[in-house]
Amino acid sequence: MAVSAVRRAAAYAAKLDTTVLKARVDARKVSMISEAGVSAANQADIEAKTRSVLGGAGTAVPVTLVAMYIAFARRVGKIVATHSGKTVAAEAQIVKAAWTSRGLTSAVLNSITLDLFGITTT
Repeated sequence: MAVSAVRRAAAYAAKLDTTVLKARVDARKVSMISEAGVSAANQADIEAKTRSVLGGAGTAVPVTLVAMYIAFARRVGKIVATHSGKTVAAEAQIVKAAWTSRGLTSAVLNSITLDLFGITTT
């Protein structure tokens, strides 16, 4: 037997009880803030390290492309955080190919993956 629309609406309204939602968020608020702080620090670290690689010897990168290189580094950082072993290198290679097709220089992308994450890409 199908569930009536009235019953579905009542179940949805009960699920969105603001007192329950507030209690859940309040219970996790401290850990949520600390997790966000760690994540923000990691992102800032990746950005600073990427900028130092871009400013290194032999890598004259146009200012208009810096944000794209930083986005590449963040993506590789996500791969490193979620994968391991040969999968990391394979996924990094795929992401590198995607960003190379968007106009980024392969040698600079190789420098970022090696210097920041210790991954050798070809």
